[in-house]
Amino acid sequence: MYSIRVLPEGAPNTVTRKRGRPKMSPTNVTETEVNEIPVQRTRFDLDSMEEVTVKKTVPFTNVTKVEDALALLGNNTEKLVEVINRGLRAEVGAKAVNDPAIPWMIENEEGDLVPFTGTLVNATDVNVLVLNLAKQVFGYSKDKPIEVRKAAKESAKNFIKTSDVIREGFKKQALASSTTETEA
Repeated sequence: MYSIRVLPEGAPNTVTRKRGRPKMSPTNVTETEVNEIPVQRTRFDLDSMEEVTVKKTVPFTNVTKVEDALALLGNNTEKLVEVINRGLRAEVGAKAVNDPAIPWMIENEEGDLVPFTGTLVNATDVNVLVLNLAKQVFGYSKDKPIEVRKAAKESAKNFIKTSDVIREGFKKQALASSTTETEA
């Protein structure tokens, strides 16, 4: 797979690199600072007969007035309202994630939303512990057949499910991280 990075002609060479997904309203960026907006698509290359990921990096400067935003959108007020609503949806959704007054829901067999009653924790933390327990306690090894590895991981998961001490530790960790996210 190939990656191609294309900068538009005349783009400044001193563009500030931003990692990850751009935020809707970055607070640490000055109004006149030029940011990069990464654009990426997966397409089929007829020459190599493979899928390739192509990338463009587009310079972007935050607007300081509504008039500037409108000009950026070709003075199309309907497009401006569409862009504002898209940003507002993202902002409201991001706030809802950390709002304990809005309960998480899950879809039941009939397709209806019902309150989620489980315990949400960081999956990466659990998966790391599952793998470590599987290796140290339940005989997991890359050299063993897939059935043995799956059984070792399943045994580790069952051990975590039945261990009140581990479950409480994960709950405390999740509560601490959700409190930190709410404050941010």
